[in-house]
Amino acid sequence: SSGINAEWPLRPGSPDSNSLKPAQLLAQHRSLYVMTRDSQNFYKHRMDAEPELEDDSVRYSLTFRSIHWSNFNSTLALGDSNFGRIKFGEGKGKVGKSTPGTVAWAAQVADIDPMKCTSFQNIVVMCGTNDLKRDGIQNEGIVDIYKCYKGKFEQIRELNPHCKIFVCPVLPTRSQNINTKINIFNRMLYNDLLQTSLGVRLVNGFSEFVEHNGLLKTKLHDPRTETDALHINDAGYRILVKLLKREIFASKKSGHNRVGAKLFSNAARGGPMGTV
Repeated sequence: SSGINAEWPLRPGSPDSNSLKPAQLLAQHRSLYVMTRDSQNFYKHRMDAEPELEDDSVRYSLTFRSIHWSNFNSTLALGDSNFGRIKFGEGKGKVGKSTPGTVAWAAQVADIDPMKCTSFQNIVVMCGTNDLKRDGIQNEGIVDIYKCYKGKFEQIRELNPHCKIFVCPVLPTRSQNINTKINIFNRMLYNDLLQTSLGVRLVNGFSEFVEHNGLLKTKLHDPRTETDALHINDAGYRILVKLLKREIFASKKSGHNRVGAKLFSNAARGGPMGTV
């Protein structure tokens, strides 16, 4: 915006915040004030009417936007090391150019940063393995981890009220002891988190990772990390990427979104996966 000197009330924090912080903006030499798209998530401004101004003293507010169609499908993969090797962009085993995005690291549930989720259409979260693998974690500790996890989703929804949030079940491992705790945690996801008004969607199909004995399939385990029993190999990543894409595109199709339907028709392969 450019024109005369003015004091603008800026609204820090969430868009629903009631607090206003005035900022003095001086118009000098046809100055220009620019707000980035990201900043608009946290700062609101307005220009009050100034009827006493002369015709040559006018303020103008202009909005210029150029959004590539694929950005309607922008995606953040937020999670631990089993998300770390997910690749966005074109090419075999990658998410694809129709789903631009990035990966955000969160080794443990407490490391999840909801502020990183403000500018994406799709938020996919998978975390909890490193919390649950710790020795001495019993039922009460698992509940505490889950409560923290659920709180992160509540914060994500508050900061980005219009995004689609997806949660992946915690992957099985090659340790039966850890898997027992993972199963308890995952049941809380199914029975509580997915039933809330937060609108969290489950990424289906994780039964593809499980052997008949409940362990992570040997052929999907990364042999370079055999001692920790936690990580998937390249074949596992291909399955993970397939499941993420399928759930994202299916959500677009079910929402009767034109852009989503186009993305789905161009990129989806096969029918939806069965439930876990």
